Amino acid sequence: MAEESHIAERGRRHRLRLLFGGLCLSSVLYLGLSPWWSGTPDRALRFPVFWQVKARGVGLEPKATYAWHREDAHRENWIVGTNAGNIHASSYIGPEACAECHQGKHTAWSGHPHRRMNQIADESTVLGDFSDRETMDYLGGKIRFFKTGDQFRMRWWRAERTNEYVIQRTIGSRFSQVYTGIREDLIGSTSEDAHLDEVVLPFTWWIERREWSPVKHVHGDVDSDEHRWDVFRSPPGRKYSYDMSCSDCHTTFPFGERMLRNLGENAAKHLPQEISLAYRSVLHSGHTNDMSPTANLHENLTAVMNKVRRQSSQERAVALGISCESCHFGCREHALNSTPTESKVRPSFYPKATNLFVRAADAKHAFDRSPENKNFLCAQCHIGERPMYASGHHTWNSTEYTDAVNGFCYSRPKTDHGLREMLTCVHCHEPHQGIGQRWRRSRREDNRSCLHCHESFADPATLVKHTRHLPTSVGSDCMNCHMPKINEGLSDLVRTHRICNPTDARMIEANQPNACNICHVEKSIDWTLKYLGKWYGHTYDEAAIDAAYSNRTGSVAIGWLQGTHAPTRLVAARALVSQRAHWAMPKLVDTLDDSHFVNRQYLERWLEEWTGADLRRLGYRHYHTEEQRPAHIEKVRQTVNARLSSTGE
Repeated sequence: MAEESHIAERGRRHRLRLLFGGLCLSSVLYLGLSPWWSGTPDRALRFPVFWQVKARGVGLEPKATYAWHREDAHRENWIVGTNAGNIHASSYIGPEACAECHQGKHTAWSGHPHRRMNQIADESTVLGDFSDRETMDYLGGKIRFFKTGDQFRMRWWRAERTNEYVIQRTIGSRFSQVYTGIREDLIGSTSEDAHLDEVVLPFTWWIERREWSPVKHVHGDVDSDEHRWDVFRSPPGRKYSYDMSCSDCHTTFPFGERMLRNLGENAAKHLPQEISLAYRSVLHSGHTNDMSPTANLHENLTAVMNKVRRQSSQERAVALGISCESCHFGCREHALNSTPTESKVRPSFYPKATNLFVRAADAKHAFDRSPENKNFLCAQCHIGERPMYASGHHTWNSTEYTDAVNGFCYSRPKTDHGLREMLTCVHCHEPHQGIGQRWRRSRREDNRSCLHCHESFADPATLVKHTRHLPTSVGSDCMNCHMPKINEGLSDLVRTHRICNPTDARMIEANQPNACNICHVEKSIDWTLKYLGKWYGHTYDEAAIDAAYSNRTGSVAIGWLQGTHAPTRLVAARALVSQRAHWAMPKLVDTLDDSHFVNRQYLERWLEEWTGADLRRLGYRHYHTEEQRPAHIEKVRQTVNARLSSTGE
């Protein structure tokens, strides 16, 4: 027995030694390899605390590296900012400081929708009708929009369940205005994270038509009848928290905090130049709550980021809305060392700080007004993933930069394209001036943006040879073919920002929008393929065409309108209305019963603009249920037919 006990004890000690040795070896390997390890946000990041976010779209995939100490972030021969940094809270001064020297730009910005992207709700900012004049019927329930004292409120109820929210902020001012609110029973909460109860509300004010409508595409919401958000059964809770989502791009935050608030999603993924950041200094800079004692070498970086992200946007913001320093970064040193005629410290066009290292040849390349740096200013917000067409184009707007860099022209010049320079957002968009309700530039001005690089097409003969249309025809407008209107915008179809080839086989073989049939709505796919082959030598997979087009000799646009792909149906409706295809009116009226409410919403307005009929007076509402719509659609059909007959169409 003694011998057996001795053997057992030796075995136990041996197992402990093996376990200890294994732990030591694992620790050594972890410490040794961690500087080269690129992890994911949800992994525990310890010791040197090292994490990378890869950029996409431009150059050689630059990335952001997060480290804890400055010595861990340090990179030999990389460019480091001076003491006049621009990423910490203490580096920011606010938009009003810019007005003294930049009065013209400040005045233009003051009227820009960017400024009003995020505002405190009051009499001067709320555009919606909260007069309680009418109740909205929706999904078998009722909605009221009213005021109690100086508070704007939304209440919706169905059966025994009632939800009431007090409006806190407004979002938008150009086409529609969305609202945030706090549930009535949560008002006045003193909990540390009470601000997270401010949520995006499910109804929006359609400014142009002065009517209420369900919100669209909020937190991944799908607008089909089958998957519509039932706000009576599932009212917005913290998963719809404004501070944990939309405010990242609707608010001016110090850039260092942007890098931490959204896990690098917006701020890092389109970096034109690789950076390495010691994020400890960001946490130390200007935070009213003391985070640094809880953040240490053994803390998961994701947890640190989430703490920053969960802070109140109103407390941490430089300004609500998108202000000067959203694009120009922290300008305190510039403002304090400048006069209207002279500046001793000029703003940088790239983030810089003593704890941030930039991989660049020199300071000029790192921080100057290069095309890549200018585009990055827009890329901070105008990126993301949305539903896509077969070609990779996004089907709806707000991801303009992601689309742009995945198309042509947003790369360094290539001799085979004859490009003179890299395209930037500001070639077409004046950053300090709002677009307005409609695109202001003329066709000639739009074409000039392209001819700036593609000079050969300024010659009419060369242009006709390329487009096969007269120089004065819309068929010779560059953007109609290379940036067609296939994106769902806020109230209309808008141009895709992915500059593309109109002969793209992926779109044509999938029976999705092509530039030829957006104009030539009456023509068949065989007609289109004939001329793409004759003029440009393109051929397509006949088996794929046969499978995708049930009628190869009929109108492509009608086929789109009756297809299974909702974004393509929307493009078809807009194309047919734009071309005043009166022969397609019966099919267009049928589309008022489309399964996706955005398609119904836009078509309702387009038909009214064409025919002059007021569909709302006929009882039609784009948000009605499948059971409610047919009777009203029949009234629309009779009214529209009568109006077209009276005009001879």
